[in-house]
Amino acid sequence: MKIVLLYLGRKGAGPEYALEMAKALSRKAEVMCIISTYVSNKHNWLSWAENNISVKIKELKTYNSITEFILKSFKFFLYLDSIRTINRFAPDMIYSPMSHPWERFIIPYCKCKLTVQTIHDVVLHEGENSFWNKLGRFMFSYKSTKKVILSNSFKNYLINKGMEESDILVIPHAVFKGYYLSENIIEDYTCYNRFLFFGRIIKYKGLEVLLEAMKGIAQKAPGAKLVIAGNGDITPYQTMI
Repeated sequence: MKIVLLYLGRKGAGPEYALEMAKALSRKAEVMCIISTYVSNKHNWLSWAENNISVKIKELKTYNSITEFILKSFKFFLYLDSIRTINRFAPDMIYSPMSHPWERFIIPYCKCKLTVQTIHDVVLHEGENSFWNKLGRFMFSYKSTKKVILSNSFKNYLINKGMEESDILVIPHAVFKGYYLSENIIEDYTCYNRFLFFGRIIKYKGLEVLLEAMKGIAQKAPGAKLVIAGNGDITPYQTMI
């Protein structure tokens, strides 16, 4: 079996998720990975592929800023090049681990009947439920054969939207332990009361609720610790830390 994994994102947890899915797929099939030249964990992709004969890496020069994204979105030869590369590989399946606007101009035009995409946010978060986000999602969406979701909780939601249950695959998000181990980090299974906030630091994530709750926790467990890890502006929460 031959699979194309198309991931054009650059930052955040997406690059890690995409790479781990690529590794899993490569154990069952020959995989071509089309990734952004500017993906944050590019070194990990290349070093993994170097020692894996069933894997090919194709880089696409995407963008490094919003302005560059807008300008390059109209360079249709970028899409054509990817379409030709995919068709030459002749995959049995095209898989998108995390949606990207450019996929709308690539995947539907490839000669492959089976297309699969992971939907990380089946229902938009409160802070991303604006008119413009909905419009963007509508404009750049495409109909894939099957969808992967991370929890059974949203299966009925998709079924009620008209999807066949057989077209919904539930693959829970794995723990990518290997990314966070180094000689400077010691695993200590005797320490408790440690909490981790991992994600974008924006209002709808509810970080202020967690910080408020930590006050009560700290009173009962003085040694409790909270680690905040993610991109965003921490300034609005400084007085609570």
